[in-house]
Amino acid sequence: MQTDRLLQLWKSRDELTEAEWGELYQFVVSILKRSNPHILNSLPEKKEYYIQDFFLLKVFEPAKHNSACPYGANELCSYFNNYLTDVYRSAGLRTTDLIEDWSEVERSCGESANALSPADSEFVDYKLTHQAVQTQAQAFLEQLDDVGRIYLALHACADAPEPLYKLAEQYRIPSYHYRANQLGITRKKGEFGDGYESTQIGSWLSKELGLELSPNPAVISALKILCHESLHQHQQKRSLR
Repeated sequence: MQTDRLLQLWKSRDELTEAEWGELYQFVVSILKRSNPHILNSLPEKKEYYIQDFFLLKVFEPAKHNSACPYGANELCSYFNNYLTDVYRSAGLRTTDLIEDWSEVERSCGESANALSPADSEFVDYKLTHQAVQTQAQAFLEQLDDVGRIYLALHACADAPEPLYKLAEQYRIPSYHYRANQLGITRKKGEFGDGYESTQIGSWLSKELGLELSPNPAVISALKILCHESLHQHQQKRSLR
């Protein structure tokens, strides 16, 4: 799989051959070309310039070899957005020009099926916007314990999900399958059985957002936004270590 190969090359950057560097470069560039972060509208150069600079400074440069490894296309795009934010701030531009809409980072970045809709149309009937759902997702993640955040970032939302039993071994999580059921991640996104509203995610969707628990566009988009926020927060914490 592409994601597996991306991870393999990224983790082996200190010993890649010229051909393998070329392969990694093609992976990174092809993914970032599909990204469309809003912050680019506030920067002077074209996106291609920043992609090249990002690859040189954040991927190729030897000093960066111990940096956190992206767990797929969406997290790589989050890295790119963080880099663009640093460029923006270092340029001393007015803070009122800065747009940090994290729902934009993921848009068109990974597979097209994972991209967020640019409009708020799916939330109109519920009097919500993407920004409101994003804020609610951030609040939900803050209320979760470490196990819940690990399950979301490394299993439910990851491009290359870690099996629950491996996470249980690594992080010493007792009753790991029960915890997953409590959180509400043992079903496929958009599939809801009886009692799902009693899970943590089900309660967030139905009570906090007021959404109908069915595989409708609003629920699917809300889950994508939650996943994106989960991956973003996980990447931020890793980068601070």
